[in-house]
Amino acid sequence: MTEQTKQPSTKPRQVLIAAVALGVTALFSVITALGIGTQKDWIHHQSVKANTSAVASAVSSASKGAAKKSQDVSSAVASASSSAEKKYPTSGKKLDDSVDSAVRSSYIGTVFTVIVLGILAFGVFRGRHWSRWTVTGIYVLSLFTPLGIGPLNLVGAILGGGEPAAIRIPSLVAGLAMLVAVVMVNLRPSVEFFALSRPAPRPGTPQRRGLFSRPAGGPARGNQPQRAAGSVSLNKGRAAANNQSTKTDTAADRQRAKKRATTEAVARGAELARNRAKASKSRRTER
Repeated sequence: MTEQTKQPSTKPRQVLIAAVALGVTALFSVITALGIGTQKDWIHHQSVKANTSAVASAVSSASKGAAKKSQDVSSAVASASSSAEKKYPTSGKKLDDSVDSAVRSSYIGTVFTVIVLGILAFGVFRGRHWSRWTVTGIYVLSLFTPLGIGPLNLVGAILGGGEPAAIRIPSLVAGLAMLVAVVMVNLRPSVEFFALSRPAPRPGTPQRRGLFSRPAGGPARGNQPQRAAGSVSLNKGRAAANNQSTKTDTAADRQRAKKRATTEAVARGAELARNRAKASKSRRTER
């Protein structure tokens, strides 16, 4: 039976909602990236703020270190400030280049995110059996990767960190849509729908068992051949136990018979000795 024949004529509503939610997530991820491109002034301001804080921290650390070592504090501060300015520019062309680099990185990351979401939406809509775990896995991996669709991005958009509305609102919608997609693919109708497209094992291939499934030789509910095999094995065990018991009883009977024979032989010997003694005594008396 192929996947096409196994698929039902109508898809569950949850599957359709999940596919649409993934498409909405991809759309608003693009809108978020475009919003980042229009907010270069805000990015510039945030970069200056962050770099100034980094330079001040480096200068303070150098000043404390020089004071502890009884060195020239002013020269240590000047050297640390110059080195930090090169690494964390607060003005000039280097700062502008870093802002442009941040915007380009957001575009590249968005293209990758859209490709992944497009594949997931197609798989969910077609009812592929891997869709459920892939959607859930991508949502979990987004905690550690800059996909922009994870739970941390959703929380940040809800709480707000001073981002402009052009960035915050699309990011919020994308996060909510991705959450809806994850919930929809894990509902029972969706799970049953995805299970229909799972490929059947080839003839002669042993069936895969899960972590908590019963052993292959053990009894299984609803599996009559396995129950019959279990009963045959149990009967064999009982027959072997009976044979062993019979052998034990036979050996015990032999031991008891041997003891009785030995006792009877000793009694006959004693009786013969007494008779001989009486005959010898009677001969001496007659003489």
